[in-house]
Amino acid sequence: MLRLYYFSQAKYATSNIVSKRLKVSRISQLNDPFEFAGQDMSDSEWRAVFDDTKAEIDKSIGMICFSRTWQDPVQWGHYGESHKGICCGFDVDPGVVAQVRYVRSRMPLAIESLEEFIDPKNRHIAFHSVLPILTTKFAHWSYEDEFRMWIKLDHEATIQEGELHFAPFSSVLNLREVIVGANSAITPEQLATTLSDYGDEVEVIKARPARNTFSIERQDDVSVWKYPPSLEDLRKSGPKSGSECT
Repeated sequence: MLRLYYFSQAKYATSNIVSKRLKVSRISQLNDPFEFAGQDMSDSEWRAVFDDTKAEIDKSIGMICFSRTWQDPVQWGHYGESHKGICCGFDVDPGVVAQVRYVRSRMPLAIESLEEFIDPKNRHIAFHSVLPILTTKFAHWSYEDEFRMWIKLDHEATIQEGELHFAPFSSVLNLREVIVGANSAITPEQLATTLSDYGDEVEVIKARPARNTFSIERQDDVSVWKYPPSLEDLRKSGPKSGSECT
């Protein structure tokens, strides 16, 4: 299994943990305008085909984006609610994710003929043919060290609520770590309530800025943050703590 990390705001992370699922993103919702456009798009005919294909893929396939590390402060700043959020670590089957590659210039199209590349039935490019394009990004995004899990929106395991889709935790997406942001206000008592269904299978880490590098590390000072909380601390926190974090 591959250990990968998912950053989010605290309110979404606690909801994900309790509901045992992750939100599936669509290509059209991502924050990079060059998604599915990492190749040279100067040719108008190619551009039209790629635009149509992107729209079709957006209707049927989504993704979950992970990082290989939780210790990059920039990721906490961008995706971890300015270090107030939570990062969840998952054991993920390597066979269901693709690693993003980072390039400094737009790729030339290596296909000489459109007719050899597209499906003549619908004039769209087959998904397996465009997977390398769907996992290519500009080099300045490389700090994310990203992996992508592709999810079929109509798969029987995918959960749909209105316009949103969710992938359930499973044997190929298994929650193993919860890292609490350095500036998070969530308490050990609140987190213990959130994780009550998981027993001892999930490791909890409190993050802090490192002392001598530009990285994030484990907070080992139990006088600052101690997990698991004592029974006395849980009693003092009362039933209110569970409702505050879900």
